[in-house]
Amino acid sequence: MIRVGILEDDHAIRENYSKYLSAHPEIQCVVDDWTVTGFVEKMNKLNHLDVVLSDIGLPGKSGIEGIYMIKERFPSCNILMFTVY
Repeated sequence: MIRVGILEDDHAIRENYSKYLSAHPEIQCVVDDWTVTGFVEKMNKLNHLDVVLSDIGLPGKSGIEGIYMIKERFPSCNILMFTVY
């Protein structure tokens, strides 16, 4: 099972990614949020996270800043950045 997190401030995009990925039996979306702070708060309750899909331009801390916080908790987690920039 691949455990995925989604960090995106656009609700529709976040929901669509989650629905699409969750439709695959080998993928489970275990955390999502629209801010880095909220995402990290939720993520810290997990014991494992394989992949994070993250936007760069987010309110508050950027997705780039979030990388360091995610990697601190889950060093082997892969992070894919997606953005309109």
